[in-house]
Amino acid sequence: MSENQVVQSWLVKFVIEHNICPFAKRPFTQDRIRIRVVETNDEEVLTKALLEELSDLVTVERARLETTLLVFPNLFPEFDDFWAYWEWTQELLVASKTEGLIQLVGFHPDFYFGESDQDDLANYTNRSPYPLIHLLREESVEDAISQFSEIDQIPERNATYLRTLSKKVLENLRIGHHD
Repeated sequence: MSENQVVQSWLVKFVIEHNICPFAKRPFTQDRIRIRVVETNDEEVLTKALLEELSDLVTVERARLETTLLVFPNLFPEFDDFWAYWEWTQELLVASKTEGLIQLVGFHPDFYFGESDQDDLANYTNRSPYPLIHLLREESVEDAISQFSEIDQIPERNATYLRTLSKKVLENLRIGHHD
């Protein structure tokens, strides 16, 4: 399978089917989620692609493009290096004048929340087949909040649910396979 197919499988079989993000199914079924794979080991090429996607999300109408998953399988195999880049992208939002319009969410095969144990199964919430950044319109987040009053409970609900599954099941879901 191509990287694009692997990420799409993860999106469907894990994120949507397990309701990790209750807001993913609708744009997916309406073909408004772009998965862009950037085959590079050059951070500058990745940053250029990120800037292009930021521009598209603020210029292309939402009915055609809701969100983007920017996948970069050949960069940042180490989570700490990925996280340093992700933190820098927050400055890029300011420089590109997209802060307040777009949110960036990081996903990585070895993702772990800073306050958690690296082996905590709840970390699978943000574990993906490859390093990727989810570009999310603030407008979409606001709509989700208005439609789902208990949005703040999603992270804890996910953590509780993921801890009921085995590591083997979660690994298979992370790479887009059923157990």
